[in-house]
Amino acid sequence: MKNLLKVLSLVAVVAFTFACNKEKAAVNKLEGTWTQGTGSDDSGYDATTCSWYTAFDGTSVSTMEFTAYDVKDAEKGTVKMKSVVTPTGGTATTTESTMDYAVSEDGKTLTLSTTGFSQAYEIVTLTKSNVELKYTAAAADVTIDCDGNTENKAVTYTMTATK
Repeated sequence: MKNLLKVLSLVAVVAFTFACNKEKAAVNKLEGTWTQGTGSDDSGYDATTCSWYTAFDGTSVSTMEFTAYDVKDAEKGTVKMKSVVTPTGGTATTTESTMDYAVSEDGKTLTLSTTGFSQAYEIVTLTKSNVELKYTAAAADVTIDCDGNTENKAVTYTMTATK
């Protein structure tokens, strides 16, 4: 019985250490400034099927700057987001915000949060220079009104970014 308790204790310590290592590895890879690449959704709509879904004419540059956190001592870090949108022939508009972020122990989920807001993203791919994130919005949260045909539909958004 004593040996069984020792083995179970050792397994628990190893599992906890392994989980923390995945979280720490993900936090370390996220640290730094990322520039958004592609973004897409699986709504099934585009500019040819829905009048409000129009292509943007201009430039848009979005960045996310993650500050690493010590997974042993802190539960979250900080991410600063900045978006500069310039319509063709128009004036650039800059939007900035700061949020908290946390990575799950298994390194597979990134949660962004601030007062009154929290959103979890699946980490599909994460290397030192590439990240792909997915977020699925529940049907209750997405109302699509395409040419007078209103529907609620779960939609998965995918985003990539590079360092």
